[in-house]
Amino acid sequence: MSAYPCLEFDLPKLRHNLLELSKRCNAAGIRLAGAVKGVQSQPTLVREYLPYCDQLALSRLSQAKMLRQAGITADLLMLRLPMPSEIPDLVALAQYSLNSQFRVIQQIEEECTRQNKRHKVILMADEGDLREGYWDKAQLTQDAVRIERQMHAVSLAGVGVNLGCYGSVLPSRENLGDLVQIAREIEQRIGRKLEIVSGGATTSLHLMLTGAMPEGINHLRVGEAIMNARDLHDRRGMNTDFLDPHVVTLKAEVVEVFSKPSHPVGEIDLDAFGHKRAYLDRGIRRRALLALGRQDLGYLEDLRPRLPGIQILGGSSDHLILDIEDSQEEWYPGKIVCFDLDYGTLMFATNSSDISIRYLE
Repeated sequence: MSAYPCLEFDLPKLRHNLLELSKRCNAAGIRLAGAVKGVQSQPTLVREYLPYCDQLALSRLSQAKMLRQAGITADLLMLRLPMPSEIPDLVALAQYSLNSQFRVIQQIEEECTRQNKRHKVILMADEGDLREGYWDKAQLTQDAVRIERQMHAVSLAGVGVNLGCYGSVLPSRENLGDLVQIAREIEQRIGRKLEIVSGGATTSLHLMLTGAMPEGINHLRVGEAIMNARDLHDRRGMNTDFLDPHVVTLKAEVVEVFSKPSHPVGEIDLDAFGHKRAYLDRGIRRRALLALGRQDLGYLEDLRPRLPGIQILGGSSDHLILDIEDSQEEWYPGKIVCFDLDYGTLMFATNSSDISIRYLE
């Protein structure tokens, strides 16, 4: 396998972010679930989470199986609603799962009985983002009571919410406060405190860090803020100097350097992915072609070059095109270019068999 493109994970920087976030969560009375799905739950990385996180949060049971085979025994929280066809593996591998269908939870109960195991469920409320979760909160409360009273192998761990993933709805005191109210009503009905009231993911951290988190939220599922550490600063304008945004570095190799027109020459049609693109004519510009493409990363335009004077123009399946006209660097085939990634590009990159991985101690 070629040495490039490659991802470098700086483990000391990862440990720094885990320590800083876990300290702040602990001070706020919030349990930290480390969401490791964005890095495909690589065991070398996951082991760094263990001293700082109450649970490991992931979405694919293939990753759960890999962690168990690597000897990792920590509690696993499955983030994607379980498919009925995967319930046997869910029960065998994970301690917690997010759920929104009583019929599926009944199937989990039956499988737990077959395997002589126990499993904890978190019922999801839809607070407007329109992905998973009960829209009818009375039905959510009713099903919570049914789980508590009727089931023996499945136990009700708590309630949760997802925000900002599909509908782009921001977590707020209002929508998370509504989740707390749901939890309190369930607690009153079942006569005990819920273990978990899960207030979302990285997008909810701004409430905790500014002291605006509603009392009663005691659990967050955090991925991006640990590994990328950019969203709170870039999207919320927060000072996040306590986090290091350079845990991960993507390195790619230059394969061509030429000066070319900035606008294609000839009749314009669709690109290789069936999209109609617009091109700005800036005259002849110097360009570099890198051996890295959409097959590796999906969203090439979301990469962040670390060198100044570089603009990402786009790319195709196998190539990334940079405008380097304003760069003061020397450019040549074989030059290695470094990039920062956001959560989406990191998820694609760690899932690509053509991108090698290195760990820095």
